[in-house]
Amino acid sequence: LVLLWADTLIIGHFKTATDVGIYNAAGPSAALMYLFPQALLSLFLPVLTGLYAKNKIEDFRNVYTVATKWVLLVNAVVLTFFILTSKQILILFFGPAYASGSSVFIILSIGYFIYYLALICTNILLIYERTKLIFIISSLGAGINLLLNIIFIQTWGILGSALATATAYIFMSILLFYYSHSLTKTRIFFTLRTFKLTLAAVLSGTLTYFITHAVAFTGILHFFFTGVLVSVLYFVFAFAFKIVEDHDFLFITELSKRTKINLHWL
Repeated sequence: LVLLWADTLIIGHFKTATDVGIYNAAGPSAALMYLFPQALLSLFLPVLTGLYAKNKIEDFRNVYTVATKWVLLVNAVVLTFFILTSKQILILFFGPAYASGSSVFIILSIGYFIYYLALICTNILLIYERTKLIFIISSLGAGINLLLNIIFIQTWGILGSALATATAYIFMSILLFYYSHSLTKTRIFFTLRTFKLTLAAVLSGTLTYFITHAVAFTGILHFFFTGVLVSVLYFVFAFAFKIVEDHDFLFITELSKRTKINLHWL
């Protein structure tokens, strides 16, 4: 949100109030991808902290892996939905005048998607008491965002601002992934599991695109139909690829216990 605030100031300096309005509609909307990772962290951060304090490193790694996987699992379908319905989302919630911000919305959504995967990495660094490192990474990201905004906005307008912000988020995420991996020795990405999740998202998004264009739905009906279809297809592919593993039952058990909702039927 701090980066978006800086974006708004720079856009306001170089561009028009209309550009600021469109950007401020697309940015916070894309940031809604934050909801599930934050809810998940509120459940699992105490668990991770407790396991680390008890020196149960193997259990710590398992919970860390499962939590990251479920953020990827859920946010991948959210990102796919955002990409497919970017224009409809802005029209539905802000009006037709904001439809031109769909490309900004998509670029920011991709940046947020990667950065929110790194939220757990941030908390891993907190558990390991690497607060100074987090500050340095955040400061570098803010500096890159500021510099690239000044350069890109003058050439590409609000699209350039979105590119600058997404680049800064991805840069910070890479550093967070790296240092988290170096501390935990846990390989989270570039695995067969990650490939399967990505493939499930691509296949469900592609099929949904062609089906929704073949079906004559418009407006809000098209919006909801796309959401339901891409979700169903995504989780069908996820189960077909056997993405759910034994460690995932740790997630279900802990979530059921902490929310007091019976999820064991899953």
